[in-house]
Amino acid sequence: RYRTDQEMQKHHYKSAKKNALEALARAETFGSTDYRLGISLCNLGDVYKAEGAFPKAEHSYKKAIDVLTEATKAASSATFKTLIAEDRANALSHLADLYASNEKFKKAAKAFEDAVTAYEPLVVSSQNGVRDCIVGQDLVQCLNGLAQMAVHLNNPEEAIKSYDKALRFAMLSNTQEFLLRDIRDAYVKLLIKMGREEKARGLVADSLWVDYTLRGMKAERDKDYHSAEIFLTKALLEAQLSFFADRRIMSSTNNLVNIYLNTGQNDSAEKICLAAIDYKDAHNIRFDRQFEQVMHNLAGVYRNKMKFAQANAILEQQLRLHVKANGPSSYEVAEIWTRIGQNDISMHKYQAAKDCAQEAYQILNPTHLSDKRASLAVNQTAILFELTGDWEKAEFLYKTELEEQSRRMEPGDVRLTAYSVQLMNFYHKCHNKAAVKEMTM
Repeated sequence: RYRTDQEMQKHHYKSAKKNALEALARAETFGSTDYRLGISLCNLGDVYKAEGAFPKAEHSYKKAIDVLTEATKAASSATFKTLIAEDRANALSHLADLYASNEKFKKAAKAFEDAVTAYEPLVVSSQNGVRDCIVGQDLVQCLNGLAQMAVHLNNPEEAIKSYDKALRFAMLSNTQEFLLRDIRDAYVKLLIKMGREEKARGLVADSLWVDYTLRGMKAERDKDYHSAEIFLTKALLEAQLSFFADRRIMSSTNNLVNIYLNTGQNDSAEKICLAAIDYKDAHNIRFDRQFEQVMHNLAGVYRNKMKFAQANAILEQQLRLHVKANGPSSYEVAEIWTRIGQNDISMHKYQAAKDCAQEAYQILNPTHLSDKRASLAVNQTAILFELTGDWEKAEFLYKTELEEQSRRMEPGDVRLTAYSVQLMNFYHKCHNKAAVKEMTM
């Protein structure tokens, strides 16, 4: 199966078919209702579809669906049943795409409808709900296909239902922006054609949000902060009217906060961060990276204003939410601990800062020490240990980070020099003349 996928990506259909047929022959030895046979038939259907062999592709997909239907019934556990049911939903989706690409719109509509019916219980029963769920994104694709078939079949009311449902699942499942945009634009076009301008308003607002955001980000890149602030403020206003308000408001808040921080407007940054948090609490929005960034920014604003206790209150709240959503062992958790520790240092709470450093250290060592993404957390933890007098752990982390960066960077890279200087300064501070001499040799 893996080799077939590789060859398909390269458009090597002859070798892809050879691999698919070999996989099918092996799968047949497991029995006529084994899930592996169903998957192999679906893969072979993909090859036939790419070759333009419509009847063979249709036959393979239909047979795959039949096999996977029986395999789902025979599954020995709930988890296994769910996995096979997802493969069956995928086969239905592939069959629907085949019919759609050959303009067999009635058959495509029926297949998309069956695929939606198959995907929906998988999305609802997913451990994480719809959040960032690949199955949820597959469901969105099928709902979009169902809406398009309804348009072709002159059934606009069914198209509206499917588009509306597709967009709601798209927002929940973090569907890619390009697909979100395509569905939104097609839906707006249909609504306006039917004279439903009021229903289209939230989607039009979202189009304006995209336009203002892009113009604001360009102005920011050009260091034109005045224009950036104007455009991004307009974007935030449109975000509140958008069909995807929950998704857009947090993103707009973070974009505008960056401008405020670059122009020293800490009070304005604080105000919109607090408004975003109030919106999240009022609408029960899930904790995601955009909202976490709002909390990160607000803590930074309080630090800029030397309100260290308030900064830590926000960071502790962020820590609880992050651990609840993602678990306690990620390098991001270590980063939050180091930020809390930095504020403790500023309040002369050295033991509390040392405790924070120890919390971060236990997460980072040894699991994340070689992880490039954890570099900031490792460095900040070393600094906390240095400032709180645990020079042994500080030295260990500084040296480890220098070694890791040496593996990643060229010898003359100025960033690598900065890590070396940091370690050298540490040795000077703790009067380790031997280590200084060794580094200068």
